[in-house]
Amino acid sequence: MQIGRVPLPAFVVSCIETEPRLASARSNGWTLIHFAAGASCLPVVQRLLRAGVDPNVLDSGGHAPLFRAAGGSDADVVRVLIGAGAIVDHAGGATRSTALHQAARFGNVKIAEALLDAGASLSATDNKGHTPLDRARNCRRKDVAALLDSWQA
Repeated sequence: MQIGRVPLPAFVVSCIETEPRLASARSNGWTLIHFAAGASCLPVVQRLLRAGVDPNVLDSGGHAPLFRAAGGSDADVVRVLIGAGAIVDHAGGATRSTALHQAARFGNVKIAEALLDAGASLSATDNKGHTPLDRARNCRRKDVAALLDSWQA
């Protein structure tokens, strides 16, 4: 499902169409939509959502697909998940981080912009009391820190 491997997303989509149970199957606690979102595989995410997969389904670590997408590289995956009803400020996992925290951690400016455009909270705090701006600064992600700082002004 990774970017640049054109035949693989088509193969995964055809497998979902042939065997619909794959849409909700789990592997190591993740569903296919978690893998697809994290791999920035828009065609598979779209197909899974059309198949009725909940955009807020949690993996075994307590993270939603939007959190996984925020660590990816395609803001369109984020927009599609949000358009399908993904909760923008879901705080999950051991650190209780949001998708914006994750985008800040990885320095994903375009993804952070998409989350902010969808109303992501700048004041959401993780279990250590850190905001997404704190996370960007702690991870030395100057571009995302500048973006988040500009939204607070």
